[in-house]
Amino acid sequence: MDDVSYPVQPQRTPQPRPAEQGGQSLEDVSSVIIENVSHELRTPLSVMLGYASLLHDGALGALTPEQQRAMSAIVNRADEMRSLVTRLGILMEAEAGLGDVQEVALDEIVRDVITAKEADAERADVKVEQEIDDGIPLLIGNILQLREAISALVDNAIKFTPPSGTVTVKLHADSEWVYVEVADTGIGMHEEALKHIFTPFGKAHSSTRHYGGVGLGLSITRSVAKRHKGNVVAESQPGKGSRFTLRIPLDSPERRTDSETAPRPLRRILVVDDDPNVSFTIQSVLQKLPDCEVIAATSSDQALQYAAQQPFDLVFTDYKMPNMNGVELTKAIRALNPTTLVMWITAHGGRDVEVEARQLEVHRYLTKPLDIAGIRQTAQEALKSHR
Repeated sequence: MDDVSYPVQPQRTPQPRPAEQGGQSLEDVSSVIIENVSHELRTPLSVMLGYASLLHDGALGALTPEQQRAMSAIVNRADEMRSLVTRLGILMEAEAGLGDVQEVALDEIVRDVITAKEADAERADVKVEQEIDDGIPLLIGNILQLREAISALVDNAIKFTPPSGTVTVKLHADSEWVYVEVADTGIGMHEEALKHIFTPFGKAHSSTRHYGGVGLGLSITRSVAKRHKGNVVAESQPGKGSRFTLRIPLDSPERRTDSETAPRPLRRILVVDDDPNVSFTIQSVLQKLPDCEVIAATSSDQALQYAAQQPFDLVFTDYKMPNMNGVELTKAIRALNPTTLVMWITAHGGRDVEVEARQLEVHRYLTKPLDIAGIRQTAQEALKSHR
C-alpha cells in the first residue's frame, strides 16, 4: 500500500483562464478534470477502504471463509482505486512544482522499490537484478516524488516482461549526475510508440491493454524528472526489450531551511472530521496503538471542548469543515496548548493549503483517500521518534 502521510507539499489548483485570454488547451482542461475527479473520489474511497479493512481484519466481528474471500476482493480492488487516485495526486504535485525537499539517498530508494516489487515479480515469474554502485552521493530532492518515479519504471518493466524474463536496475553516478537505469527483456516498442509513452493515460499500442494500468506511471516519471532539472530517456526495439534512464543532477535545488521542532511524545490523540464515518474509521485504527487514548469529534466546537479539558499530543483534523475549518481549529488548539502536534486531512490540496500549513507549522497533511495502515504507521513513527 502506498504511504499517505506526506510532508507539506504543494498541489496545483487549476485556475480558469479569463475569456479574453483565449480558450484553455486540451492539456489544461485535462488537468482540471484529473484534479476534480481525484478530489471527488478521495473521501468516499477513504470510507470504503476504512470499513472494508476493519471488516477484513475481523475488527467488527468474525467472517466466514466465503465472506473473507469476498472482503479480500473488495479490499484489493478498492486499494487499486486508491493507488490510482494517489498517483493522480503525485502527478499533479510534480506538475505544480518540486514541493518539500530534503537530502535523498537514492540507493536506499532503489533498494526499497525493488524489495516492494518482489511479490509482483514473483507472480510474473520475472527475475529482478540490481547493480548499485558504492558511494552514490546524496542529492537534494523530493523523496516521495523520486520514489514514485523509480517505482513506475520498475513496475512498467515487470509488467511488460514475459515469464522467465529479466529486469535489471542499475544505479551509478558521475561528477554531475545520478543515473537510474531500468532495462528489461520484454516485448519492446516501435519508434512511433515511443513518442506517446510519457503522455498521461497514453499506451504504446492497443495490444498492451490486457497488461492493465491506465498509463500514468511513465508520465509521473517524466514530470518528476523535469521538476528535478533532469530527464528520462527511453530506448526500445520490438521483441528486444526496453531501457529507461532517469537522470537527476547533483546540483539539485537548495535544501529547505525551515527549522523543525521535535514534537513531544504522543499520548492523547484527537480525530476531528465532520463526516462521522471518517472520524470513526481513523479512531478505530489508532485505538490499536499502545499507550494511546484516541477521541473522535465530529465538529470543531466539540473538538475544542475536549481540548480545553485536557491537552492533546496529536490532533488529526479535516482541513475543510463547516463553521470552523482546519486552519481556524489549529490556531484555537495551539492557543490552548502550543506544543500540540497537528496533522491535516485534506481531499483537495493546493498552494494555499501548503502556505497555510507552513505558516502554522503543521507537521504533515494526509491526502484522501486515506491509507489506513499509513495513518497508523505515521502515528507509530512519531511515537518511536519522540518518546
